[in-house]
Formats: sequence, C-alpha cells, structure tokens
Amino acid sequence: MLKIKNTEVFGLERCVVASGNPMKIGEIDTIEPVTDRDWSRAHTLASAPAGSGHDNFLTGITVIADIQYPQYWSMQLQRYHWVQIVSSESKMHRLIKMMQSGEESFGPMVNYNTITTIKTWVEQYQHMADGEDKDWMFQNILNNLPMGFLLWFTISTNYAQLKTIYRQRRHHRLDEWQDFCDWIETLPRAKELITLDI
Repeated sequence: MLKIKNTEVFGLERCVVASGNPMKIGEIDTIEPVTDRDWSRAHTLASAPAGSGHDNFLTGITVIADIQYPQYWSMQLQRYHWVQIVSSESKMHRLIKMMQSGEESFGPMVNYNTITTIKTWVEQYQHMADGEDKDWMFQNILNNLPMGFLLWFTISTNYAQLKTIYRQRRHHRLDEWQDFCDWIETLPRAKELITLDI
C-alpha cells in the first residue's frame, strides 16, 4: 500500500481564472478573485477529452507530495511524462542503514525467506573490510532486493496529468493505484476538475 503525505497544491485559483484568457481582450490579469462563472467555465473545460487542449489550464495546477512506494509501482508511475521525481531515498547511499531499520522496509507480501536472506547479507557486508569483496556483496544485495522493497520519494505533478492517471488507473488491479486514485479524490476541487464523476 502507498503512504502519501505532505500534499501541497499551488496555482489552483489563478489557473481557474486563466482558463478564461482565450475570451479576454487586452491586458490579462490572473490575480483576480475567482467567481462562480470562473468555476463553471473551468468545470466545462476540464470535462473536455484529455489531449483536446481545452483543459490545458489544468497543467498549471501543481501538486507536490511525499510517497512511500514499492519498487514495482514506481516503474509504472514513471511512464507518465509530467510526474517528476523531485528527490528520493537513495539505495546507493543509504541501503545498508535502510536495511537496519527492520522489516518495515519491505512490503507485506515480501516472502519471509527473502527478507531473512537480504538481512543476512547485510550483516555479512557490515563485517567485511573495504575492498572488492565488499563491493561485490553490496552489488549482490542491491541486485536481489525484492520489488516489494519500500522507498520514499517526493513527486511534482499537475492536475492535467492526474486527470489522465485517474482515467487509466482507477480500476487497475494493483492496490497501490487504488490508493493513488483515492488520494487524487482528496485534492481541492478534484470532483470538478480531475475525476469528473468517472
């Protein structure tokens, strides 16, 4: 399961106002108060098919969050072009210390024997002198980590990308996608701009 925390949303009201720019003449001011008419127009434009261009204002509504994920899920997330990994835990720098933190580094479906084997190798690694054997052991640990090994990263994305993800993943078989879509539904004005009663 995913853990998602520290969510921040930027530019929501400004982009809703900016959605009216095509019909304005002269100088544009997107720091105006949002009106009911702005929200209505934004909902109509957000209802347009993805890729039509009519919902482009959604690209300016930025979302940043911290997510704990299993490795197999992040590979699927990375297929989306406008989900940026701001920064992540580093297996190269911190793997051994992560392993010392206990079984919470592994998802609930990782086999006990796999966890035991990895922990044994980590203990062996810690008692080795620096050199080729230690480098080899580190590579061995890294190459045998299960796909259910858990890591944290911070992502940045936008409402347009989340609209696409929601449509493609709301009924996906992986629980992690259901967790992610549940989180999308909690974002401000998600019902009017992202999920649109799908």
